[in-house]
Amino acid sequence: MSNTSDIRIILLAWASWARQQDGLGFKSPSKMLINSAPEVDSCDYGVGARYDKDLFISDEKALIIDRIIGILLKAHPIDGHCLVLRYVNGKYPKQIAQDYLTEIKYGKNSQRTVSEYVAVRHIAAGEGFVSGFIANL
Repeated sequence: MSNTSDIRIILLAWASWARQQDGLGFKSPSKMLINSAPEVDSCDYGVGARYDKDLFISDEKALIIDRIIGILLKAHPIDGHCLVLRYVNGKYPKQIAQDYLTEIKYGKNSQRTVSEYVAVRHIAAGEGFVSGFIANL
């Protein structure tokens, strides 16, 4: 990969593909029609659609990324879950830190919280893992 924006575009396309899967190995034409209307978000890396429904990834490439994410989740589960929460679930790093990482580090209902920068580091580590794996294919 030439830079981090390349892997982010690939991951956004994969996440859009992953959200559209109905578990039966094919996409419903009516669901695709409903999902084709673009949504607008005020920031370019925010929650929700960033016109990501317009991003295209073939099923073959998406399945490769899906396998890489599976390997990441086994090798580095926290990085993998942060990456999935960010791209598939559209969570902001601050939300990932508060809702996911804080519970891991300090336990449920803790007064302490993990910084969003920790979530950003885990997301970046996941992006780097995927990027490195793709580069070695």
